[in-house]
Amino acid sequence: MSKFYTFISDGLIRSKVKIDDEFTSSSFIFVPFLGNFRHSDTVSGLFLSPKELYWHDPTGCVDKTKELNSLCSTKDNDSVPSKALSTIYPGLYDFFVNVCGVPKTPPCGSYLQMLLQLSSIAPPSEAGHVVSSLSFKYCCSQMGV
Repeated sequence: MSKFYTFISDGLIRSKVKIDDEFTSSSFIFVPFLGNFRHSDTVSGLFLSPKELYWHDPTGCVDKTKELNSLCSTKDNDSVPSKALSTIYPGLYDFFVNVCGVPKTPPCGSYLQMLLQLSSIAPPSEAGHVVSSLSFKYCCSQMGV
């Protein structure tokens, strides 16, 4: 899919065609279920709209929450695709963010949802450790430490 999106991006640049709002509100971005795969592999996934995705999580909370969820939950977490496009399509920032309208970071509501998820899946001792670790890591990164 990366080659396909690169082809579309290059074509849009050459033709100077703008994508309309109707297109960007539809679910056209493929997000695979599996995180570790080769580009030649056939993988299953979902098509999501730009509003359901983001480019990068600067806090690292999304991955840590997913990691904690996989440790504390018995359900299969491979069925939840990563919504961070930077890890799936690393060379297509301009296309997804500037052309398609994918937000650079998750909206604040996503972080609130993570807190609710953490409180429902983890014992307080585990959730507290992860939240403390994430908060410390984020504060250090914001201060340039």
